Amino acid sequence: KGATAPVLAADEITVTLDGKPLVRNVPSNLAYRAEAKIVATSKSGLVITFTSLTPDCTYANGTVTALKGNGQCALGYSTAGNATTAAASGNFPFNLTLGNQSITGVIKSLKKGMSKALPAETNFGAQVTYKAVGKNCAVKGNLLQAKKAGICEVRATALAKDGTWAALSTTLTISIK
Repeated sequence: KGATAPVLAADEITVTLDGKPLVRNVPSNLAYRAEAKIVATSKSGLVITFTSLTPDCTYANGTVTALKGNGQCALGYSTAGNATTAAASGNFPFNLTLGNQSITGVIKSLKKGMSKALPAETNFGAQVTYKAVGKNCAVKGNLLQAKKAGICEVRATALAKDGTWAALSTTLTISIK
């Protein structure tokens, strides 16, 4: 009879999502199109390979991205093993959640008598509707007009997309000088 093959020590894999530890087989939340950074280390120093196990999320260059705003997806990982460490594998499941719409490039101040265009779309391409609150400014379409010195508040809204992203409802504060 031959000698019994040695039992190799299991590798220890540590994985974080945006700096927070992931627990194997325990679901985490992942919002639609949010860029979630994966950082992984193996105690053995072996290379860790990641693969999206479902079509509802992707993995590339250290980032996992949800392609839907509801449902589930999973990210698989593996190491090849070597002469002293057994190969390791497992998965991290994700509950997909609605994406958060936002508006970028909004001005912080505007001179009295001047006009400036506000962003027409959210980060997801949804049309933004604006409404001035008070008399220091006015909005027509997405054009902001500074009327009087003081604080200009503008209500910004955008519709939700079912199963993808939540509605936007926020108040912008712009200083009129």
